[in-house]
Amino acid sequence: MIFLPNKVFLNIYKYVGHNSLYLDKTYYDVLIRERRQFIERPIKLRYMTAKWLFRRMHKIVNIQQAKKLRPSLRVLPETTLEISYAIDLGRFVPNELYSEDGNFSNKERIEPSYKLLTHVIDENQLYHTKKMYINTKAPLYSIYMLWCDDEELEHVKNYMNVWVNDS
Repeated sequence: MIFLPNKVFLNIYKYVGHNSLYLDKTYYDVLIRERRQFIERPIKLRYMTAKWLFRRMHKIVNIQQAKKLRPSLRVLPETTLEISYAIDLGRFVPNELYSEDGNFSNKERIEPSYKLLTHVIDENQLYHTKKMYINTKAPLYSIYMLWCDDEELEHVKNYMNVWVNDS
């Protein structure tokens, strides 16, 4: 048996995923105990949704071949989202809209994963570059910006370490 401190095991788990449970079965209890805190106190994320409208286009358009694909953009008001269970959030990136006196005071924002996008927005209404064809007659949505408050930042980073996406 290999005995590692729990923090070392969680650090290994962050990079390796479920394969780190081969070290010892008792670490599974440590992992469940760490995950329980997110079920009891879910993380709170704030996001703004972008609404995309296409004008004077055919009903279905191939994204790769459309040269004049110029949709209009409208940013909808911010919404709060609570997540407590096994959704890959994406990754932290520097916030280019950061300003000390501005509305977005957090220095980091979250670049959402496709799993989180489909959790927030219905897949049929999602405007994403992974799709080859899009319906231009209905409005499409995407996440314009996703962030968490400064008080929640460490809680969200711990969530990203404990809920590792193995795909």
